[in-house]
Amino acid sequence: MQPLRILCTALLAATTLLPAAGQGRYANDRYEAEVFADGRIDLRHKASLRSVAFRPDFRILRYEKAPRCTMRRIEKQGTIDNLNYRTCAWGAETDLFRLGTPERQELERVDLLPGRAIFRFRATETGQLTASLELPAGDTEPRIGYRYHVRRRGSYSVGYCGAPAIRPADAEEVWQPLVWTQKRFPGKSYLTPDHLCSMPLAAVTAGGLSYGVVADPADFPFEPLPTFRTMRFGVALRDAAGEARPMIWAPVPGAKESLFEAGDTCTFRLRLFAAPCSMTALHEDLALHLYGLARYRRTNATGSLNATLDNMIDYGMSHYSWFVEELKGCSYETDVKRAVKNTSALNPLNIALVTDNEAIYERRFLPMYEFMLSRESLLFALEPRTGADRQVPSSTLGRPVMPPSEAAAIYEVTGAQSPFLIREMQREKGLGSNPAHERYWRGQLALYRATGQRKCLAEAQRGADRYLLEAVDAVQDRFDYKHQNASSFWTQLSPKFPDLYDLYEATGEKRYLEAARYGARRYAQFIWMCPAIPEGEVTVNAGGVAPKQKPWGEPMRVEEERVAAWRLSEIGLHAECGSTAYSHRAVFPAHHAAPMRRIADKTDDRFLERIANWAAVGRYANFPGYHINTARTTAYEKPDFPLRTHASMNVNSMHYNHVWPHISIVLDWLVTDVEVRTGGAVRFPAIAVEAFANLGCRIYGHRPGTFYGQKATLWMPRRLAACSDPQLNYLAARSGRERLYLAFANQSPEKVVATVRLDDRRVRIPSGTRARLWRDNRPAGTVTVRDGEFEIEVSGDGVTALAVEGAELRVEFQEQLLGRTEAWAHDYAKGPCGRAMLLNAGALQKRVFAYVASSAGQYRRAALRYRIDGGEWSDRLDSSFPFEFSVPLPDGASRFEYRFFLVDADSRQIEGPVHTLSREPLSPKP
Repeated sequence: MQPLRILCTALLAATTLLPAAGQGRYANDRYEAEVFADGRIDLRHKASLRSVAFRPDFRILRYEKAPRCTMRRIEKQGTIDNLNYRTCAWGAETDLFRLGTPERQELERVDLLPGRAIFRFRATETGQLTASLELPAGDTEPRIGYRYHVRRRGSYSVGYCGAPAIRPADAEEVWQPLVWTQKRFPGKSYLTPDHLCSMPLAAVTAGGLSYGVVADPADFPFEPLPTFRTMRFGVALRDAAGEARPMIWAPVPGAKESLFEAGDTCTFRLRLFAAPCSMTALHEDLALHLYGLARYRRTNATGSLNATLDNMIDYGMSHYSWFVEELKGCSYETDVKRAVKNTSALNPLNIALVTDNEAIYERRFLPMYEFMLSRESLLFALEPRTGADRQVPSSTLGRPVMPPSEAAAIYEVTGAQSPFLIREMQREKGLGSNPAHERYWRGQLALYRATGQRKCLAEAQRGADRYLLEAVDAVQDRFDYKHQNASSFWTQLSPKFPDLYDLYEATGEKRYLEAARYGARRYAQFIWMCPAIPEGEVTVNAGGVAPKQKPWGEPMRVEEERVAAWRLSEIGLHAECGSTAYSHRAVFPAHHAAPMRRIADKTDDRFLERIANWAAVGRYANFPGYHINTARTTAYEKPDFPLRTHASMNVNSMHYNHVWPHISIVLDWLVTDVEVRTGGAVRFPAIAVEAFANLGCRIYGHRPGTFYGQKATLWMPRRLAACSDPQLNYLAARSGRERLYLAFANQSPEKVVATVRLDDRRVRIPSGTRARLWRDNRPAGTVTVRDGEFEIEVSGDGVTALAVEGAELRVEFQEQLLGRTEAWAHDYAKGPCGRAMLLNAGALQKRVFAYVASSAGQYRRAALRYRIDGGEWSDRLDSSFPFEFSVPLPDGASRFEYRFFLVDADSRQIEGPVHTLSREPLSPKP
């Protein structure tokens, strides 16, 4: 890192002087600036002729020994700052202006020179400030640079406070990263440090003009990775008088860089801006042009996403992914010891279906399905305990934790053969009474998709329209959580763009598409657009070891190497949430990528398209763990990265409940990418997965889609196709067992010619078969398949597809899951001891899942006595909590009777009543 205390020798670059305009006027392609003798800077946006007056107003905070800067939660004041979010603090103080009284620097004179204006300030006993204004050539923002020559040892922070102030009520919008957006104005003068700046700015919109300050990219270095330990500067919005005034302070008071010796020089550069645009448009402009996002794109540097998908599935089925079979959940050891947590059973169901893999269904989906049907919380342990962030698992089986939308989705995917998923799950959980709440209208949409009932769609629209009125059209000025659950996850702090887009697809109503785009743009404000990516390569893994997340333990061995800097950038990702943004810098599950790509396609929004590409492409070759949070490294990229014990993982956090959602997120991107590239010619029906935090996505495969006019079912067995060029991702589909469809999407701007070999264990094609081709969505003749191989050409950023007839496809499990059988009229029973239900999926073997409703320690043992179709009674015993039973039914079974026998903690025996599950309706009891 370049220290802030160095003497800057080249702050000023060449600018263009307006011809015959006088020495106080400067210009470039975008701005004109007129500087007056009193220091005032009239900054004019040339295209609009709108102007803002800035001043050379600098304040200095100085301490003999500043209190150490830490991170502390902001203070709730009603619905103002009602958020779990951490920012700079000094002891218990979080208000910058209560830390001390900044000394305003007295301007002595202004030198109006060719190409720049120099502002000279009166020397004090502690130091002297000199600043300059220049307009770099081209289409860019004016730059202010300063030098502060230190005369007395101490801790210093120089604040630029020269932007105009406005009453918060008069501002149309404000922005101080990460959380103060729209009209949410900070209740105190919080300082946001650079590592919490998705874009390092503070801004105000008033009268249709967005103005403020942003750090110059040259003073926000790429190396080292911005973290709490590397803080260089911070931005603030609320001034000492409580007005909205964009400010930037460097160094951060109390940070390591703030200590200077006599004779040192503190330097910093920032940019001014004033543009007649919305805050989201300003965000796009600064990201693309000032911070250089337009100069870069991601490609498949780590291999194709199909290879990544296959590796992640292998990992998800291995012992390394730590699925605790006896508890039917994913280990949550990172946060709560000896606990498990699941996110959604839909993810393994999705992957089992699409990859035609019965083992995933049996070993991952069914246990998670039973977990969601029986546990009262997503977080479960055999005994109560408290984990990180006061997380307390449940130790109770009782009411199902499964949300109504998931129940509806499983009902739809498994063939609409389990009526209890609609009837009982909706009764148990409900959708709430507020139609504008996300749970209500999203749940109604899921019910419409599952049942086809138009009244559910009407209710979804009624709730969503109220949501649009209150949460989208209305400018948000507080954190009140009327329309979503209280949380600091970004999904709860911006409009629900994936769900609004789903509603658009269901209705065709443009207002939902427009709202989805608006929500995606708002969400983008949480996504990293900095630091700027340098040209060339960066050395990582110095000494052959990866950076350590924890100070203890051995570092992971990984090769020292030089790689292109863009591969290491966090741009396109975001921090986990407000409460952990200071530590969980960039999380890998890019749940936002696929919906942003879909919205970008329908609205021609290239900014959202870029963000989606940066989030999803070329980041890892296997499950990468959760986040980037220590230093630049390629450790996450490696195919063997997660193939280690939990104790030896010391690069980032391993959250094993993320594995299957993350796999679904990758598949969602693959399907969406091809759909967009083919203009919808290759498209498959989808279902939204409701998931907490950053794990939402779509799932596929339950119904046929289309492949250039042909009916096709998504079919992607692992390692179905091996491609010689990693820039090609592919989708595969089938029609019956005779037709194979493949679409190849080029992630590179360069044309790719590659050889593809098909797995002869799943596909047999007579040698010499001619396959039909489409190149960039136009018929392109045929290609010959010989011995399971063919050559394919794909244009830069293009797509090439082919259809093979006369193939012999080995379809295994998928046909059974997509098959149909009869639903039972009475498929769910509950009583004083527990519950039982019929799990009826496709043409697969039916089974009854039964569990004892109880908490840990309530019973010593349990037995399930049952009989099928009036036959002999059988017993199943369980001598340890949780008490649950799974009973396969023979083909043709139509009746299941059961009762529980329990022994409680005091050795008392309890005999439950007889209950019945039946294919036919049960006669009412007399």
